[in-house]
Amino acid sequence: EMRSRLGMNRIFGVTPLRIGYRQSLIGYNGFKWEKAMEEHNLRHALKEQIYRMQQIAEQTTAYYFEYVSAKQYYDTSRQNYLTTDTLYHIAQKKFMLTTVSRDELMSMELERMNAKNQQDNALTELQNARYSLLSYLRIPDTGQKLQLLLPQAPESLTLDVQKAIAMA
Repeated sequence: EMRSRLGMNRIFGVTPLRIGYRQSLIGYNGFKWEKAMEEHNLRHALKEQIYRMQQIAEQTTAYYFEYVSAKQYYDTSRQNYLTTDTLYHIAQKKFMLTTVSRDELMSMELERMNAKNQQDNALTELQNARYSLLSYLRIPDTGQKLQLLLPQAPESLTLDVQKAIAMA
């Protein structure tokens, strides 16, 4: 009969008997251990939050300066286009007066077209940088002009030594 039970247990994979020993630890306070672990977990979570906040600040700064750089590039290319456009119109008038050759006029027109292409590329780069910054900050793009506030150098402050000591 014992063999038939063991055979049955082998088929169904059932453990008929479990033997073990359990003893509570003398002086063990489970709550004290949990408190120590929770304090450790809290310190770890605070460090991780600080790290993530620094990452966000770094990424935001990178997007901001990318936008500032794109804005500066656009302003420069815009000014370059306006200059070449003005020179081209002057060259057209001089061509009518026959003081400028056709080759010089065509060269000026080519420079004007290159400056226009550079301005268009700079505008695309500016729009992409603006979109990247706004989407990272989760600010809806309403089409309004984004106001850039560049840091200014601090104003010089001149103090009398006696006055500085008195203020301190």
